[in-house]
Amino acid sequence: MNMSIPTLRMTEDLIVAVLLGDSFIQNKSGKHELKFSLPLNKRKILKMYIEKYRLQHLVCIEEVIDEKDTYVIKDSLVLERIIRNWSDGTNVIAMDPRLLRNSTYMLWLCLFGTKVNNQVLIKQNTLTLDTKHTLIYLFEKTMRTSYLRLNAEGHFKVQALDELLLTSIIENRPSYESLALHELLTDHAKKMFLQKQEKMKEVRGYACY
Repeated sequence: MNMSIPTLRMTEDLIVAVLLGDSFIQNKSGKHELKFSLPLNKRKILKMYIEKYRLQHLVCIEEVIDEKDTYVIKDSLVLERIIRNWSDGTNVIAMDPRLLRNSTYMLWLCLFGTKVNNQVLIKQNTLTLDTKHTLIYLFEKTMRTSYLRLNAEGHFKVQALDELLLTSIIENRPSYESLALHELLTDHAKKMFLQKQEKMKEVRGYACY
């Protein structure tokens, strides 16, 4: 099935976001699959994303019946291409910056960002240490208003998330994305975000005169 360029990009965004999240690469009969964990409250985001961009017939995602909150992206041409170009079959050892877009990062944060002890963490299983540092560099270069750090366990810690939420709203990105980012904010960050919103309203108000 031929894909339009926008559909291809949305498919790539989804596969890359999952690959960079709480996932594992599997090889079944010479073909690659991507097994990943996604809690119940995040399943709605995945469902809305797939429906919004009409990927139902392009990305095959199956639930693993005997493992809680676990899913598998089955073999596809896009998945196979990305895994072969990015990994050694087990670990991500290289990345293509062209596939690390603003939209990719936003989906990654929404699906895999978790609030733990007043921090936003993203569990990571497949990246080598070198590729983690590469991702930190590329993320900051693309997102500008937010940045990543590694915690003691080697997972990503996301900082300045309120700035990303503000960007999401200003750019009129999907509502489920903005809601997911808002849920990840700490109480302090939510207060800071409200203050920034009020300042923006004041500026817009003065601009009218």
